Amino acid sequence: MDNVGLPRHVGGKAYDREKFLSIIEKSVCAGSSRLYAGVSLSPNFGGSIKAYAVGCELRCGFCWSPVRTVSEVRRTQSNRASLSRSAIEALADSISPCDSASKKERVNNALAEIAPRLFSPAEIVDRMIEVANSRVIEGIGVFELCTEGPIPEEIYYYTISGGEPTACRQHLVEVLEVFEKRKIGSKFLLQTHGFILGSDPSYLKELVRFRDFLEVRISLKAATADGLTKRTGLSGTSLELPFRAIQQLLDLNFDFYLAAMSDPGVMPDAERQVLLSKLDKMCRTAGKTLCPFTDTVAEISLPDLGGEVNDCVFLEEEPYVPVFPEILASNRI
Repeated sequence: MDNVGLPRHVGGKAYDREKFLSIIEKSVCAGSSRLYAGVSLSPNFGGSIKAYAVGCELRCGFCWSPVRTVSEVRRTQSNRASLSRSAIEALADSISPCDSASKKERVNNALAEIAPRLFSPAEIVDRMIEVANSRVIEGIGVFELCTEGPIPEEIYYYTISGGEPTACRQHLVEVLEVFEKRKIGSKFLLQTHGFILGSDPSYLKELVRFRDFLEVRISLKAATADGLTKRTGLSGTSLELPFRAIQQLLDLNFDFYLAAMSDPGVMPDAERQVLLSKLDKMCRTAGKTLCPFTDTVAEISLPDLGGEVNDCVFLEEEPYVPVFPEILASNRI
């Protein structure tokens, strides 16, 4: 299987998404609790609090996250003491503009903080609030700090990142229930690949009750069956699932926007055009317009934009940043 020159191994044979999801969930879910590898203040989305969930059933060759599986987290921990000087330097270079401490010490401390712990819904929400109040930056957040932007002054979103948040459904629903009860005031951004939502229409219908504070960000990986298999390892039969989720979001008039790994180093231009055409058609059919997600828009909570952009479905075309996955999240450490 062609991995398009990306740093992470995709595999030689397409796999069944639902079977692998079941395996992942058994390893990271326990009742309504879930494994997380830390919580940190992040510069993403203009300023956010990120809980880094362990577990995702995709094997994207461009994935930045070192917490897709429990074994990846363990490998990061067990091998961090033997990281080569070049690996330490590469990691340190991504964070050194923000810190004057010893490069090796800073890198090792940040890696040590990427450690899985089981959190109940109330525990993870309370930890996120604690991090927001203390403005803690640790673990994965350290590596995001200078690759993604400066330390944020405001917190626009609380979000779950790293793994796939829609896995462990009971946990996510209860997290949102706790978030609502805490009356935090910020928005909750559900970052998802959309495959799980698209496979079960009842999931989004259950999340509708949180629509006053919940926004959805669908991250699209491919527009063709061949592209999906090459870059994620999934069987091409799963291709339509994220688009089904998008259609349901449109039907429910849910606040959402789109992201696509359409960097020319990842997705061929011909496939990008297929993606844009498909999304444009879906939006027009729903009486919406597909609009580019600009830096200015990114710093504003979407429901507050108002005016002429109310009929927009925003699409953020993501640039591929290779340093983080090549060193921290690759199978080489």
